[in-house]
Amino acid sequence: IARSILSGTVAHHEIRREIDGTALNLYVTSIPIKSLEGQVEEGIVMVQDITDLDVMRQAKEQMQVSMEAAEAARYEEHERRQEAERRRQVAEGLGDVLATLNSNQSLEEVLDLIATQARQLLDTRAVGIYGLGAEGGTTRRRRLQRTAYRLRW
Repeated sequence: IARSILSGTVAHHEIRREIDGTALNLYVTSIPIKSLEGQVEEGIVMVQDITDLDVMRQAKEQMQVSMEAAEAARYEEHERRQEAERRRQVAEGLGDVLATLNSNQSLEEVLDLIATQARQLLDTRAVGIYGLGAEGGTTRRRRLQRTAYRLRW
């Protein structure tokens, strides 16, 4: 502080001091006063107790951390709910497939249902179903199901 006054520059410092057993945060500003010739003749030192401001800063930081944690928890909960909904849809779709497999429906109808369920559950535009031939290759029985139309080969 004395150096800044003697050098003729304004200085700002935040310091922590203990006075009468109480820790205080102080903001000190030193301002030199110059004569008409530009020589430093006097100085003003202002001391402000900013202890409460420091407490407010800490509270603000803690609140920010808490808000970020709450936002992360909300996002995780949203993700958990989406995953639970997706699992519910998969279970429902598998139930439909099982019911169809245990019915007297034709292979074409069963494969149509499986392709439809797979397309919806995988959120895709198309699904292909291929059968294995006797020698391990694919047979000519292939299916491609699209949202708007179906193509069969």
